[in-house]
Amino acid sequence: MKSRMMLSMLVIALVAAVIGGATMAWFTSQDTAGGPAVFTAGTLVVDVSKGLQTFQDLLPDASKHGNMTPGDVYDEIEIIIENTGTKNLAWFGNWEATLLDGEKNDKLLDGIYIHMMKMEFKSPQGADWEPMDQFITNGVGSGLYLDWYDFLAAQLPFPVVQLRHWLDNNGMGVAPPYEHMGALKPGYKYKLTVQFGFYKGTDNDYQGDKASPVQLSFTVDATQVNVDALNDFKENFGNWHYNWLVAQLNKQAMP
Repeated sequence: MKSRMMLSMLVIALVAAVIGGATMAWFTSQDTAGGPAVFTAGTLVVDVSKGLQTFQDLLPDASKHGNMTPGDVYDEIEIIIENTGTKNLAWFGNWEATLLDGEKNDKLLDGIYIHMMKMEFKSPQGADWEPMDQFITNGVGSGLYLDWYDFLAAQLPFPVVQLRHWLDNNGMGVAPPYEHMGALKPGYKYKLTVQFGFYKGTDNDYQGDKASPVQLSFTVDATQVNVDALNDFKENFGNWHYNWLVAQLNKQAMP
């Protein structure tokens, strides 16, 4: 049984969105001697894996990425989310899946699952500013929040975190369409590693002649770490998430 779900179709959409504009800031100054005060606006820039265009670019040349059969697991994909600007930022990550053939079924949303997913937290010098969190292992929950991911894995039809149930999940407390969020000081990074699998229990209905290929994208949006800016970005995000985001920034004190 072959699936036409090609990793080369898992296209990463790189949206380094600067919500609110690069020069949006609250400045005050008072000058009592010499010339006029000089104001220089900071920049807000989030970069994903240095301009990565497709997931395929992250895989070794010998990686298997097509003609997958039930029980196969893809190679690991590492996605770097980095603050390359000069201002603190809040970021929100969104996975989206698009069916490419409307005449075929959508069963690959169940057949493709998250085999492993983890987050690492790196300073500009590569030190860990927070311990690594591998929150999905072998398709089920692990780490500090395994109950939530085990809940996702308990959804039918297969006992793993299926792509269908991963999309728009609010395990981090962030509202859909986002599944991830974080905050970064300039130069700091998150490294998201994901490994997809094709569940061993799939049958002929999941073959490429019946199941539509799925295009998977991951988008990161960013805004300032400010209650008003967050609320403008998405309703109530400042009210809900500001304190948690500030706590993340306070951990980023590595030399």
